[in-house]
Amino acid sequence: MEIQNEPHANYQSTVPPRTWLIENILITLFCCNILGVIGIWYSAQVEAKFYKGDIDGAHQDSNTAKILALVTLILGAMGIIGVMLMYGALIFSAIAGGV
Repeated sequence: MEIQNEPHANYQSTVPPRTWLIENILITLFCCNILGVIGIWYSAQVEAKFYKGDIDGAHQDSNTAKILALVTLILGAMGIIGVMLMYGALIFSAIAGGV
């Protein structure tokens, strides 16, 4: 009996890469619509390309969907913080000005 210590070479080709679909849908609903829709499109392409045999294309689309989700989340958070700071400054100036 021979024991092989090599990992299976075909293991990664049997499991599709992560699609990031749920994250992009949530970002589209709660944050930024344009980049979220683009992220949804790339997320939807991951499994389609994987099951057609384009494994490299599936991994590229998965990485693109991930980058879009993270960038959109960061930009959305910065926008929300900016709006909060703006309203905070307006409230502070109204209180300090006695209006």
